[in-house]
Amino acid sequence: ALGKELGASGVDFTADVVGFGLTADEGKQIACLADNTGGKYIQASDEKALQEALAETVAAPAPAPEPAPAPAPAPAPEPAKPDFNFLPIAVLAEGGDPVTDGNAWEIYKAKPDGTRGDYVSTEYGAYKANLEPGDYIVVASDGQAKTEQKVKIEAGQVYAPLFNLNAGTLIIHPRPSEGADVVDGAAIVIDYPGADMPATFYGTTKAVLPAGDEKVTVTIGQGVATETIPLAAGKTVEKDMIVGVGHVVANAYYAAGGDKADGSGIGFKVLKAKKKIDGTRDEVTYA
Repeated sequence: ALGKELGASGVDFTADVVGFGLTADEGKQIACLADNTGGKYIQASDEKALQEALAETVAAPAPAPEPAPAPAPAPAPEPAKPDFNFLPIAVLAEGGDPVTDGNAWEIYKAKPDGTRGDYVSTEYGAYKANLEPGDYIVVASDGQAKTEQKVKIEAGQVYAPLFNLNAGTLIIHPRPSEGADVVDGAAIVIDYPGADMPATFYGTTKAVLPAGDEKVTVTIGQGVATETIPLAAGKTVEKDMIVGVGHVVANAYYAAGGDKADGSGIGFKVLKAKKKIDGTRDEVTYA
């Protein structure tokens, strides 16, 4: 009855009962406690049996089962393979913004001595590519400025080399006189630092040039103006160049106040006003 009452009240326990010196009927009366709690009843008739019964009932509880081993951690995901392994960047000056419009990239295989080998391709703008592993010569250019680097591509690696063009932007407006319109046919020749041959442009000109002193010559008709313009890397210089020319309208007469001479054999020479050391003048044009 006690075991049932304790179980009903929420007490969870197991009772092992030892009957010593009891008759069989007396043992049955107390065995119910063991039965009701999931324990066992042991009858001990003498001292030896009592010792064995006590040893059995107070034996150490079975050890708790070993905890299940922790599951092995999931393997780390393999890193995603990059879409491109070569993403070069071109700038006009150190710390400047990347050049992404109007620039070009020339790719060559590199020879063992580090010089250009077989041509691979020419690309433009914001260039990115997957290059096969190997050694390359990459030439970055914008306008008249260019630089090159040797690049080694290895499998599984991504490269983003920086190409500093060390260049600026020069804008020239050629005008015959102050305030006059730009002459689209004006020839502009720029002898820039490191040039094998000066570059020639026409009309309003916007050119990317290696930083340094730019010697600019503007020709309109027979008029010529030359100026040296300093240009810093990453900077833009905009300038009007005034050539100082005009139109000459000449008429010839047979005599003062007489008729205008309009024969086909009449010609005009235009000479510079300033004489040379020998007293002659340079001819400007003949018409």
